[in-house]
Amino acid sequence: MLGRNGSDYSAACLAACLGASVCEIWTDVDGVYTCDPRLVPDARLLPTLSYREAMELSYFGAKVIHPRTIGPIVATKYSLCH
Repeated sequence: MLGRNGSDYSAACLAACLGASVCEIWTDVDGVYTCDPRLVPDARLLPTLSYREAMELSYFGAKVIHPRTIGPIVATKYSLCH
Protein backbone atom coordinates (compact mmCIF):
# COMPACT_ATOMS: atom_id res chain seq x y z
CA MET A 1 0.00 0.00 0.00
CA LEU A 2 2.70 2.51 0.88
CA GLY A 3 5.04 1.46 -1.94
CA ARG A 4 8.81 1.48 -1.92
CA ASN A 5 10.28 2.65 1.40
CA GLY A 6 6.83 2.73 2.97
CA SER A 7 8.40 1.30 6.11
CA ASP A 8 10.46 4.53 6.41
CA TYR A 9 7.24 6.53 6.47
CA SER A 10 5.62 4.15 8.97
CA ALA A 11 8.66 4.38 11.26
CA ALA A 12 8.70 8.20 11.12
CA CYS A 13 4.96 8.42 11.86
CA LEU A 14 5.19 5.93 14.71
CA ALA A 15 8.21 7.68 16.24
CA ALA A 16 6.41 11.03 16.03
CA CYS A 17 3.22 9.63 17.60
CA LEU A 18 5.15 7.99 20.43
CA GLY A 19 7.23 11.12 21.09
CA ALA A 20 10.43 9.16 20.50
CA SER A 21 13.70 11.06 20.87
CA VAL A 22 15.11 9.52 17.67
CA CYS A 23 13.91 7.76 14.55
CA GLU A 24 16.48 5.46 12.98
CA ILE A 25 16.02 4.27 9.40
CA TRP A 26 18.22 1.27 8.64
CA THR A 27 19.26 0.53 5.06
CA ASP A 28 21.72 -1.61 3.14
CA VAL A 29 24.22 1.30 3.01
CA ASP A 30 25.87 3.26 5.82
CA GLY A 31 23.98 6.51 5.22
CA VAL A 32 23.40 9.09 2.53
CA TYR A 33 26.08 9.27 -0.14
CA THR A 34 26.91 11.77 -2.87
CA CYS A 35 25.83 9.06 -5.34
CA ASP A 36 25.07 5.33 -5.28
CA PRO A 37 28.12 3.65 -3.66
CA ARG A 38 27.24 0.36 -5.35
CA LEU A 39 27.77 2.05 -8.73
CA VAL A 40 30.45 4.63 -7.88
CA PRO A 41 33.24 3.33 -5.61
CA ASP A 42 34.44 6.87 -4.74
CA ALA A 43 31.05 8.03 -3.46
CA ARG A 44 31.38 10.09 -0.28
CA LEU A 45 29.26 9.63 2.83
CA LEU A 46 27.44 12.82 3.86
CA PRO A 47 27.69 13.38 7.64
CA THR A 48 24.40 15.31 7.80
CA LEU A 49 21.55 16.24 5.53
CA SER A 50 19.24 19.26 5.81
CA TYR A 51 15.49 18.83 5.49
CA ARG A 52 15.61 20.86 2.27
CA GLU A 53 18.36 18.63 0.83
CA ALA A 54 16.39 15.52 1.74
CA MET A 55 13.26 16.93 0.09
CA GLU A 56 15.17 17.86 -3.06
CA LEU A 57 16.82 14.45 -3.27
CA SER A 58 13.50 12.65 -2.92
CA TYR A 59 11.79 15.03 -5.36
CA PHE A 60 14.40 14.29 -8.03
CA GLY A 61 14.01 10.54 -7.55
CA ALA A 62 16.83 9.58 -5.19
CA LYS A 63 15.91 6.41 -3.32
CA VAL A 64 17.54 7.73 -0.15
CA ILE A 65 14.38 8.56 1.75
CA HIS A 66 10.70 8.24 0.89
CA PRO A 67 9.24 11.72 0.18
CA ARG A 68 6.36 11.20 2.63
CA THR A 69 8.85 10.33 5.39
CA ILE A 70 10.21 13.87 5.47
CA GLY A 71 6.97 15.39 6.84
CA PRO A 72 6.98 13.59 10.21
CA ILE A 73 10.77 14.03 10.45
CA VAL A 74 10.46 17.82 10.02
CA ALA A 75 7.48 18.03 12.39
CA THR A 76 9.45 16.37 15.18
CA LYS A 77 12.73 18.12 14.34
CA TYR A 78 14.71 14.87 14.19
CA SER A 79 18.22 15.20 12.78
CA LEU A 80 18.98 13.66 9.41
CA CYS A 81 22.33 11.93 9.76
CA HIS A 82 24.01 8.55 9.33
